[in-house]
Amino acid sequence: NEASKVGMTRFDIERHKGIAEISINLNPVFRGQGLAEKLLSESIGFFASAGTGIQLINATIRESNEASTKIFTSTGFTEVSRAEGFVHYSMRMN
Repeated sequence: NEASKVGMTRFDIERHKGIAEISINLNPVFRGQGLAEKLLSESIGFFASAGTGIQLINATIRESNEASTKIFTSTGFTEVSRAEGFVHYSMRMN
């Protein structure tokens, strides 16, 4: 059942650089319910506990995507640059 799938988080890992690029996609049925921030936060926690050796997680978000900007900044990401309509964020892993 499509309505039972809340969303997914993907980590594209560049192990030799110690970085990962994160992306999140929430099922439209569940948008606007405050679940994206929880999904993002718990995914990062799970990823951090997996012992990947990754030290930096990056995210690229469209400037116009205010909802994603709010979710990523409230989860601890900081803006590092802007270019061609996109904002680049990073989060250092402890």
